[in-house]
Amino acid sequence: EGAKWSDEHPKSPWISVEDDLPCNHKELISTEYDKETVYVVVIGKDVIADTDCMEYNGKEWVWQKNSFFEPTHWFPIPKLPK
Repeated sequence: EGAKWSDEHPKSPWISVEDDLPCNHKELISTEYDKETVYVVVIGKDVIADTDCMEYNGKEWVWQKNSFFEPTHWFPIPKLPK
């Protein structure tokens, strides 16, 4: 019964920014262009889905597109199939 319920109610891939942030996942952090950056897929109140990144500015992690919208949920960009 539990397996059947689980198959019928798959877990959403979206993670609330209130529960966790991408910058808390070292495996997602890139040091490209001499900056610590995390690229993810996000949604917000007025945005269906977009890509965004968090950058470390020397003091704190900030959303790059913060001036356009405030992300409410995120998930890692999936790896391309081989």
